Amino acid sequence: MLLLSILLIAFGLVFPPLLYVGIPLLIVWFVVWCLGDVGKGISSAIKRAGKQKCPFCQGEIPQNVKKCQYCGEWLEITEPLDDANFVEDKHKWEIRSSDLITELSGGVNLVDGKHTWEYAKEEKHNLELMKRSCDAEIKASKNSKLVPPPYCFKRVAILLRKAKNFEQEIFYCNMYLKALAELKEAVPDIPVPLDAYAGWFIERIRKTETLLKKSQTKI
Repeated sequence: MLLLSILLIAFGLVFPPLLYVGIPLLIVWFVVWCLGDVGKGISSAIKRAGKQKCPFCQGEIPQNVKKCQYCGEWLEITEPLDDANFVEDKHKWEIRSSDLITELSGGVNLVDGKHTWEYAKEEKHNLELMKRSCDAEIKASKNSKLVPPPYCFKRVAILLRKAKNFEQEIFYCNMYLKALAELKEAVPDIPVPLDAYAGWFIERIRKTETLLKKSQTKI
Protein backbone atom coordinates (compact mmCIF):
# COMPACT_ATOMS: atom_id res chain seq x y z
CA MET A 1 0.00 0.00 0.00
CA LEU A 2 2.87 2.36 0.81
CA LEU A 3 4.53 1.82 -2.58
CA LEU A 4 1.21 2.30 -4.41
CA SER A 5 0.55 5.52 -2.50
CA ILE A 6 3.99 6.90 -3.36
CA LEU A 7 3.57 6.02 -7.05
CA LEU A 8 0.13 7.64 -7.21
CA ILE A 9 1.43 10.80 -5.55
CA ALA A 10 4.45 10.87 -7.89
CA PHE A 11 2.25 10.53 -10.97
CA GLY A 12 -0.12 13.02 -9.40
CA LEU A 13 2.52 15.70 -9.85
CA VAL A 14 2.00 15.20 -13.58
CA PHE A 15 -1.67 14.28 -13.48
CA PRO A 16 -3.15 16.10 -10.39
CA PRO A 17 -6.37 14.02 -10.07
CA LEU A 18 -4.24 11.06 -8.92
CA LEU A 19 -3.31 13.03 -5.82
CA TYR A 20 -6.91 12.62 -4.60
CA VAL A 21 -6.30 8.87 -4.53
CA GLY A 22 -2.64 8.70 -3.49
CA ILE A 23 -2.79 11.01 -0.47
CA PRO A 24 -5.80 9.25 1.21
CA LEU A 25 -4.10 5.86 0.61
CA LEU A 26 -0.93 7.15 2.26
CA ILE A 27 -2.94 8.36 5.27
CA VAL A 28 -4.71 5.01 5.54
CA TRP A 29 -1.38 3.17 5.40
CA PHE A 30 0.06 5.41 8.15
CA VAL A 31 -2.94 4.85 10.44
CA VAL A 32 -2.79 1.06 9.91
CA TRP A 33 0.97 1.06 10.62
CA CYS A 34 0.49 3.04 13.85
CA LEU A 35 -2.34 0.80 15.03
CA GLY A 36 -0.20 -2.24 14.32
CA ASP A 37 2.58 -0.96 16.57
CA VAL A 38 0.11 -0.05 19.31
CA GLY A 39 -1.45 -3.50 19.05
CA LYS A 40 1.93 -5.18 19.40
CA GLY A 41 2.71 -3.04 22.45
CA ILE A 42 -0.61 -3.90 24.10
CA SER A 43 -0.16 -7.59 23.30
CA SER A 44 3.34 -7.54 24.79
CA ALA A 45 2.11 -5.74 27.92
CA ILE A 46 -0.68 -8.30 28.37
CA LYS A 47 1.82 -11.15 28.09
CA ARG A 48 4.09 -9.54 30.71
CA ALA A 49 1.22 -8.88 33.10
CA GLY A 50 0.88 -11.35 35.91
CA LYS A 51 4.50 -12.52 35.66
CA GLN A 52 7.23 -12.88 38.25
CA LYS A 53 10.86 -14.01 38.24
CA CYS A 54 11.80 -17.32 39.77
CA PRO A 55 14.23 -16.61 42.67
CA PHE A 56 16.25 -19.71 41.74
CA CYS A 57 16.76 -19.54 37.95
CA GLN A 58 15.41 -16.02 37.20
CA GLY A 59 13.00 -17.46 34.63
CA GLU A 60 9.77 -15.52 33.96
CA ILE A 61 6.82 -17.47 35.40
CA PRO A 62 3.13 -16.74 36.15
CA GLN A 63 2.18 -15.19 39.47
CA ASN A 64 0.87 -17.43 42.25
CA VAL A 65 2.47 -20.64 40.93
CA LYS A 66 4.02 -22.94 43.51
CA LYS A 67 6.62 -24.52 41.21
CA CYS A 68 8.92 -23.03 38.55
CA GLN A 69 8.28 -24.50 35.10
CA TYR A 70 11.93 -24.03 34.10
CA CYS A 71 14.11 -25.20 36.98
CA GLY A 72 11.51 -27.32 38.80
CA GLU A 73 12.06 -25.53 42.12
CA TRP A 74 9.12 -25.40 44.53
CA LEU A 75 8.58 -21.77 45.45
CA GLU A 76 6.47 -22.40 48.48
CA ILE A 77 4.65 -25.19 50.29
CA THR A 78 2.24 -24.11 53.03
CA GLU A 79 0.39 -27.39 53.67
CA PRO A 80 1.47 -29.81 56.41
CA LEU A 81 3.91 -32.53 55.34
CA ASP A 82 3.64 -35.93 57.03
CA ASP A 83 6.70 -37.47 58.71
CA ALA A 84 8.86 -34.41 58.10
CA ASN A 85 11.21 -32.98 60.70
CA PHE A 86 10.68 -29.32 60.02
CA VAL A 87 10.11 -26.37 62.37
CA GLU A 88 6.42 -26.12 63.16
CA ASP A 89 4.52 -22.87 63.26
CA LYS A 90 1.40 -22.76 65.41
CA HIS A 91 -0.75 -22.07 62.38
CA LYS A 92 1.03 -23.59 59.38
CA TRP A 93 4.01 -25.55 58.04
CA GLU A 94 6.36 -23.86 55.66
CA ILE A 95 9.37 -25.17 53.78
CA ARG A 96 11.54 -24.06 50.89
CA SER A 97 12.50 -26.65 48.32
CA SER A 98 16.16 -25.82 48.90
CA ASP A 99 15.80 -26.90 52.54
CA LEU A 100 14.35 -30.20 51.38
CA ILE A 101 17.24 -30.67 48.96
CA THR A 102 19.68 -29.95 51.80
CA GLU A 103 18.06 -32.77 53.78
CA LEU A 104 18.12 -35.17 50.84
CA SER A 105 21.67 -34.35 49.75
CA GLY A 106 23.23 -34.25 53.19
CA GLY A 107 24.02 -30.55 52.93
CA VAL A 108 26.38 -30.78 49.94
CA ASN A 109 24.30 -28.13 48.14
CA LEU A 110 25.48 -25.47 50.58
CA VAL A 111 28.33 -23.07 49.84
CA ASP A 112 29.84 -21.53 52.98
CA GLY A 113 26.69 -22.53 54.85
CA LYS A 114 24.30 -20.88 52.40
CA HIS A 115 22.04 -22.14 49.64
CA THR A 116 23.39 -21.30 46.18
CA TRP A 117 20.33 -19.21 45.31
CA GLU A 118 21.16 -16.85 48.20
CA TYR A 119 24.13 -15.64 46.16
CA ALA A 120 22.08 -15.09 43.01
CA LYS A 121 21.61 -11.36 43.46
CA GLU A 122 24.54 -9.93 45.43
CA GLU A 123 27.29 -12.29 44.23
CA LYS A 124 26.22 -12.96 40.63
CA HIS A 125 29.42 -11.31 39.34
CA ASN A 126 31.67 -13.38 41.60
CA LEU A 127 32.98 -16.00 39.17
CA GLU A 128 34.75 -18.20 41.72
CA LEU A 129 31.71 -18.29 44.00
CA MET A 130 29.46 -19.13 41.05
CA LYS A 131 31.84 -21.98 40.11
CA ARG A 132 31.69 -23.33 43.65
CA SER A 133 27.92 -23.11 43.46
CA CYS A 134 28.02 -25.21 40.28
CA ASP A 135 30.10 -27.87 42.03
CA ALA A 136 27.67 -27.87 44.97
CA GLU A 137 24.64 -28.25 42.69
CA ILE A 138 26.25 -31.19 40.86
CA LYS A 139 26.91 -33.01 44.14
CA ALA A 140 23.41 -32.24 45.39
CA SER A 141 21.85 -33.54 42.18
CA LYS A 142 23.74 -36.84 42.48
CA ASN A 143 22.64 -37.30 46.08
CA SER A 144 19.04 -36.11 45.80
CA LYS A 145 18.29 -37.32 42.24
CA LEU A 146 16.80 -33.89 41.48
CA VAL A 147 17.48 -31.52 38.58
CA PRO A 148 20.29 -29.07 39.41
CA PRO A 149 19.05 -25.46 39.10
CA PRO A 150 20.73 -23.97 36.00
CA TYR A 151 21.16 -20.41 37.28
CA CYS A 152 24.76 -20.58 38.57
CA PHE A 153 25.87 -22.52 35.46
CA LYS A 154 24.40 -19.82 33.23
CA ARG A 155 26.09 -17.10 35.27
CA VAL A 156 29.45 -18.87 34.99
CA ALA A 157 29.00 -19.19 31.21
CA ILE A 158 28.12 -15.50 30.90
CA LEU A 159 31.04 -14.36 33.05
CA LEU A 160 33.50 -16.59 31.20
CA ARG A 161 32.22 -15.27 27.86
CA LYS A 162 32.93 -11.72 29.06
CA ALA A 163 36.44 -12.85 30.05
CA LYS A 164 36.82 -14.51 26.62
CA ASN A 165 37.64 -17.79 28.34
CA PHE A 166 35.76 -19.85 25.77
CA GLU A 167 37.25 -23.23 26.69
CA GLN A 168 36.08 -23.00 30.31
CA GLU A 169 32.71 -21.71 29.18
CA ILE A 170 32.24 -24.84 27.07
CA PHE A 171 33.49 -26.97 29.98
CA TYR A 172 30.85 -25.64 32.40
CA CYS A 173 28.06 -25.91 29.84
CA ASN A 174 29.04 -29.53 29.25
CA MET A 175 29.21 -30.07 33.00
CA TYR A 176 25.53 -29.18 33.28
CA LEU A 177 24.57 -31.33 30.28
CA LYS A 178 26.49 -34.25 31.78
CA ALA A 179 24.62 -33.81 35.07
CA LEU A 180 21.29 -33.98 33.20
CA ALA A 181 22.40 -37.10 31.31
CA GLU A 182 23.48 -38.83 34.53
CA LEU A 183 20.20 -37.89 36.18
CA LYS A 184 18.23 -39.29 33.24
CA GLU A 185 20.20 -42.52 33.48
CA ALA A 186 19.65 -42.75 37.23
CA VAL A 187 15.94 -41.84 37.02
CA PRO A 188 14.67 -42.91 33.54
CA ASP A 189 11.07 -41.96 34.27
CA ILE A 190 11.85 -38.58 35.84
CA PRO A 191 8.74 -36.37 35.27
CA VAL A 192 10.77 -33.33 34.23
CA PRO A 193 11.39 -32.08 30.66
CA LEU A 194 15.19 -32.30 30.76
CA ASP A 195 15.44 -31.20 27.12
CA ALA A 196 14.04 -27.83 28.15
CA TYR A 197 16.95 -27.42 30.58
CA ALA A 198 19.52 -28.59 28.03
CA GLY A 199 18.47 -26.31 25.16
CA TRP A 200 20.11 -23.13 26.45
CA PHE A 201 23.44 -24.88 27.09
CA ILE A 202 23.49 -26.73 23.76
CA GLU A 203 22.95 -23.47 21.87
CA ARG A 204 25.52 -21.75 24.07
CA ILE A 205 28.16 -24.38 23.28
CA ARG A 206 27.48 -24.06 19.55
CA LYS A 207 28.05 -20.31 19.60
CA THR A 208 31.04 -20.53 21.95
CA GLU A 209 32.77 -23.10 19.76
CA THR A 210 32.47 -20.66 16.85
CA LEU A 211 34.01 -17.89 18.95
CA LEU A 212 36.79 -20.22 20.09
CA LYS A 213 37.68 -21.13 16.50
CA LYS A 214 37.77 -17.46 15.51
CA SER A 215 40.03 -16.61 18.45
CA GLN A 216 42.39 -19.46 17.58
CA THR A 217 42.51 -18.35 13.93
CA LYS A 218 43.59 -14.85 14.96
CA ILE A 219 46.47 -16.30 16.93
